[in-house]
Amino acid sequence: MELRGKAFRKILVQRVDRLGDVIFTLPVLKWLRSQYPDAEIHYLASPNPAEFLETQSLVDKVHCVKSDIGWVGIVALAGLLRRQSFDLYISLWNDPKMAWLGRLATIPVRIGDSTNQSIGWLYTHSIRQQWECVSIHQIEFNMQLLMPLGWRAKAGWTWHLDVNSVALDGVTETMMDVNDLELPVVAFFCGTGGSNLPIPDSVIVEAVDRLSDDACVVFLGQVDGESPLRKLEIPGGINRLNQTTVAELAAWISVSDVVIGADTGPIHIAAALGRSIVFCPVRKSNLPTRFGPWSRHVEIIRRDYLCRMVPPNVCLDPGCEAFPRVVDIVGAVDRLLNDPPELSNRALKTLFLKESIHILVIVKSHVHRHAMMRLAKRWRASGLVIIPVLQSRVSVRDTVQLCLRYNALVVVSADMPIWKAWAVRLIISVGHQYLPPVVARLSLSVNEDESVFLGWVEDWLAAGTGVAI
Repeated sequence: MELRGKAFRKILVQRVDRLGDVIFTLPVLKWLRSQYPDAEIHYLASPNPAEFLETQSLVDKVHCVKSDIGWVGIVALAGLLRRQSFDLYISLWNDPKMAWLGRLATIPVRIGDSTNQSIGWLYTHSIRQQWECVSIHQIEFNMQLLMPLGWRAKAGWTWHLDVNSVALDGVTETMMDVNDLELPVVAFFCGTGGSNLPIPDSVIVEAVDRLSDDACVVFLGQVDGESPLRKLEIPGGINRLNQTTVAELAAWISVSDVVIGADTGPIHIAAALGRSIVFCPVRKSNLPTRFGPWSRHVEIIRRDYLCRMVPPNVCLDPGCEAFPRVVDIVGAVDRLLNDPPELSNRALKTLFLKESIHILVIVKSHVHRHAMMRLAKRWRASGLVIIPVLQSRVSVRDTVQLCLRYNALVVVSADMPIWKAWAVRLIISVGHQYLPPVVARLSLSVNEDESVFLGWVEDWLAAGTGVAI
């Protein structure tokens, strides 16, 4: 059934997930509103994102449901939705229960991801999404589900996020009382409120001490009662931890010049509002290529390859070298305030790729390792990480451990047999349930061109190449 040009009267969009995941769906809502201006757009979301969506003009009505809803609840919810006569369902979170929801609600047109074949048949129109390709951003995945309706990648996408005017007036008044010197406003998000790891309290305290003379520092977010930041007095600044609604949170972000934080929903609100961002993802699995803040003014501080945890889950040691350093944060803020970048979409994707793709180079001689150390130093200046490792005999077991240890998504080895390359990928993906690396059977020179090599990596990722020869 051809959908392009078809009129829809009532649309249900679903992403029963965390706030950041819902922020990534705003471009979908904007496109739907532009294509179907007379349609009612409803959104099915979990409680915290639902509160945010209530403030957005792109959505006519929000339906709230817990992400851990059981099958009995799904059947009951489907009955309620059935009575509302939706004619289009777009499932942006490919959870089995959410796939069944559209079918049980008898919505005639249902769009979703067909990667999971056991539930792909539940959609009337499905898109095979390349989740194995780490260079595709989450926003791009969301937009791909609009292809049956006529969206094409060359058309691109844009943000739209509303800031509540009443909340903004209150924030502006507070800011005028505190920031009488009209210093730049630097906002710290001190908690993630979810599964991601925040910047350690000790790092934030020291950074505030360095920044407070030249900026008005604001604390935002949610922290537990034991955090020393909760009642910390900021010289010339404002501590709003655990004291803001979602509407107020967006207002505070909108008046900030620089926003600092880990991979968390408010950081992506800042991206949607065009704020300058210091992005500090800590978890190894949170790749900037997939979850980076889509802002034209962003610096990324990512040091997860220094973490020794194997397998690469979460690190709870506040002294871990993977966490951002104070000097890195302060330096990034200074650059964003005085000489902010104006990144194109292409430049932003290249930045995300550089900060995501760690390259494990296996060498067999000290001379070659020394050459690769020189190459690593040159490439690291622009964000690309190379880890040279000396192995006189290529071992599958050691290579797997090194990939996990350094979070490597590319392995370069001129002498690795093809069967060992595939064994490494299989063990990492199945045995450790982690992204398998691309294994490139080639030799790098000390004068290797970074842009050329990065182009190869992009081609390998886009083509789904497991072993490049």
